[in-house]
Amino acid sequence: VARVRPVLSVAEGAINEHGEEVRLRLPDFMRCSVDGQSLAVEVEQEQSQSTQVKKHNFSFDRVFQPDTSQEQVFDEVSSFVQSALDGYNVCLFSYGQTGSGKTFTMSGDFADQKHRGIIPRAIDQIMSYQVELRARGWEYTLEATYVEIYNESIQDLLVAPRKGTESPKKLEIRDSKKEIIVANAQRLPIASRDDIHRVLNLADKNRSVAATDSNDHSSRSHSVFTLFIVGVHREYGAK
Repeated sequence: VARVRPVLSVAEGAINEHGEEVRLRLPDFMRCSVDGQSLAVEVEQEQSQSTQVKKHNFSFDRVFQPDTSQEQVFDEVSSFVQSALDGYNVCLFSYGQTGSGKTFTMSGDFADQKHRGIIPRAIDQIMSYQVELRARGWEYTLEATYVEIYNESIQDLLVAPRKGTESPKKLEIRDSKKEIIVANAQRLPIASRDDIHRVLNLADKNRSVAATDSNDHSSRSHSVFTLFIVGVHREYGAK
């Protein structure tokens, strides 16, 4: 699945809500056109006496156009969330260059109903389904970890924000023979929608960010959000 990042719709030189000048950052020589399952990128290359246009075509199971909503993207992957509740290990992997919109797709503006990303929407779906499962005798507990890989080290995003030059707590990867785990990563319980906002807000404050040609605040690391789901049916002794 591929998603094309939308171009900023404001005019160059405009002032945003933070009093900063907005710059349009999509290169003039690159154009993207999409339909339901293919993506075409046209790149202009200057020759000695002319400009040559090279077209590169890519095929996917699904291509989301620039005006695709966060809700439409989530609808495409929501079946994986159901698989997690059914006991399967599920991984949703967002890949792309810096500034391509990975963080927006996965987290989005988690306090805004329209712009919330896959992570808060997935947890919302799980918590809503819990009510139905509770009537069948199932009890679920949710815990979350959130780490980033930055400068060849793993750092915990769910610890208290660092002060000044304080060094972040570094974590290690261990093989438990059954699974790969990040040892000593902070696990926080998720029991309400307020907990979702608290976890994502804390991680957002701790992420390593910097300005790029596409974003004023672009994440400069890889991040891994993990949700641990444990379901128990006490009457039947199932887990």
